[in-house]
Amino acid sequence: MKLEFNINSLNIGGELLLSPSKNKKDLMDGIVLWDEWIKNDNEVVSYRTVFTEAGGSNLYLIVSFESPVNDESLLTCWYLAPEKIMDGEQKKPEGRVTKALRKWFFNKTEFHLPISGDWGDIDAVYDHWNTVGVIACNYKLSFKN
Repeated sequence: MKLEFNINSLNIGGELLLSPSKNKKDLMDGIVLWDEWIKNDNEVVSYRTVFTEAGGSNLYLIVSFESPVNDESLLTCWYLAPEKIMDGEQKKPEGRVTKALRKWFFNKTEFHLPISGDWGDIDAVYDHWNTVGVIACNYKLSFKN
């Protein structure tokens, strides 16, 4: 699957464009199918989709919106992880999983992580409780709330 990164946006396979100016309606009304992922009380704040890459492996994407969530709520963050390299144990924040994720992102986009700017930041991160790593993007809009 082709990924194109440009300043603050990520185009996933020509099917989905993620950027800080995208709202829930923009993302949910496209050709991508979404599952409700995380709820806060009764409010769904995050959604997940799965893309199938060449060779049959999955690429997982989770997106979150500013609260209260409605059609006009802006995208605040996204988490992207290729199935084949997201799992594994590492003892430090910088380890085998995060290095593999950074290499994967560079091979797909020709951009080295971390990336940051007025708009926000992107880097490979690791959750030691769940032994999983992801490419995480946090848009600065989310820092205000």
